[in-house]
Amino acid sequence: MEVHPAAALALGGAPVEAVCSLKAAPAARQVLLRWLEGEELQGVCRQANPSDHYVASCACALAAWKWSRGRASWLWPARPPYHPYDFSC
Repeated sequence: MEVHPAAALALGGAPVEAVCSLKAAPAARQVLLRWLEGEELQGVCRQANPSDHYVASCACALAAWKWSRGRASWLWPARPPYHPYDFSC
């Protein structure tokens, strides 16, 4: 499975303004972490200034978990041999 974190956030229903500001604004990252917790992602670290990479990895983890349970917001099936993995959000 392959996941694009910003797409997973936006298509999953996260505040789009925060998704667009993910890389530049620490406040946006806090908004997204709170949203991820509300989406059943447990164990989110609440440090004062999380990196955009941390938030993106959390988004990917949630998308992968939902995909594994058949609850993906969006899915493009694998097309071997050129693209061997599902795209999912």
